[in-house]
Amino acid sequence: MQEIKNGIDRTHLKLKDETLRIPNHKITVKDGTYFLWPFNQNMGGVQLKYATVQPICSLKEGNTRTFFFFEDDQIGGEYLLENKNIQDIKVNNGVCKADKNGYFINQLVPGTDCSIEITQKDGAKVRLVTLTEEESDQLWKGTIRGKEFVALTASSLIYDEEGITLIDNNPNAEIQMYRNGRFMQKLFRHPAHDLQASIRPLRPMGYGQWIRPAGEEKEVKRNFAIHSFAGVEQAWIRYASESNPICLLNGKEVSSTTLEDYRRADVCKLIQNGENTITFRFPDSTPQPIVAEIEILMTNGQRFVWHTDGTWTGASDKQPVIVVKHKETPHSFAPEEHLALYEVNAPAPTAGEEETRMYINYKGDKANAYLNGNLVADSFYDGTDWILSLSRLKGTIETNPLVLRIDGLKSADANIYFEKNVNPEKCVTPTLDAIKVKQEYRFRFNR
Repeated sequence: MQEIKNGIDRTHLKLKDETLRIPNHKITVKDGTYFLWPFNQNMGGVQLKYATVQPICSLKEGNTRTFFFFEDDQIGGEYLLENKNIQDIKVNNGVCKADKNGYFINQLVPGTDCSIEITQKDGAKVRLVTLTEEESDQLWKGTIRGKEFVALTASSLIYDEEGITLIDNNPNAEIQMYRNGRFMQKLFRHPAHDLQASIRPLRPMGYGQWIRPAGEEKEVKRNFAIHSFAGVEQAWIRYASESNPICLLNGKEVSSTTLEDYRRADVCKLIQNGENTITFRFPDSTPQPIVAEIEILMTNGQRFVWHTDGTWTGASDKQPVIVVKHKETPHSFAPEEHLALYEVNAPAPTAGEEETRMYINYKGDKANAYLNGNLVADSFYDGTDWILSLSRLKGTIETNPLVLRIDGLKSADANIYFEKNVNPEKCVTPTLDAIKVKQEYRFRFNR
């Protein structure tokens, strides 16, 4: 395999008894091009001196051998065949010239009809089929009941001793089976399923209620328990109040930072296995309403969230708080958090072997999917859709929303390698752009 930079190039191969000049004339090769060109290859009894197309596979049908190639990187394909043992040669979608060195074929128009058929003196045939680069990615080869087959399809393909199954996200599928020198088309149709998912952005403290102490109470609190062999990976308290309450966790005062219209505290080191207590103490004579949440991510993938609501109490544990109608909670997570959360209601997966998948188009650093507080899937952003199987979540996804938690890059200059199609600047503020639900369709047929 050879890499060539932009420019004009031609290779001279010095062999024991000859020097091959490949290709026949100078060509322009674009930067970063990689290719593998065969030379001095025996193709079923025909000597291929060289070719400027890349080999894919071969197929044996009786006394006929077919070899499949593809034209790559817009480099014109050409073949040079030694003239020994050849009785006849036919070229379709190309030009053949005979000279003292053999048969030179060029000006190829790659595709399923681009073929060279060589009849040897003993009657055996050799075919050389030149496909496009796109078609080369869609070529499949296998063996069913001892017989080889070659097929061309954009669908996924699996096979067994009984036949072939096509798998596609489209209700329509096509396959071209190669037989006796040509590709033969088969078409399939299936009733389409229209599946949709609904998306709702989640606000910080979006499920929280505004509360205040009752009577003469000067604090509100909530007990919560964590019983797990796993450790705490990350934990935060977020809260908003027109008062300036003191936040305590397990009796220790917590230092918080103002982020736009709410405050946040990192409490990862204060969470303990077992019972915990979060407290907000109001030094003001008239405490103002507060809304808060505590979010905990465990090393085993569990996610716990508690919000302010009517179950919180005052200092004595006997006096419930008062839930009040106040202003809305903050509309979005502060830019400093590099965080976005979404609630997704997905459709029920269909029955049968066919998979139902969500294709999640997001931008960020990484994303986690939680169902009932448990991590069910994760992704590191690479510029492509995140594919999540709904069939694997069958039985729970129909009745429970999925929570997508997307973390953005802390900086566009983060020391992370991305493909050229990824712009790190657009990954700092995480976003969920779209979700498509696609049904898998399967088409079964005998070879």
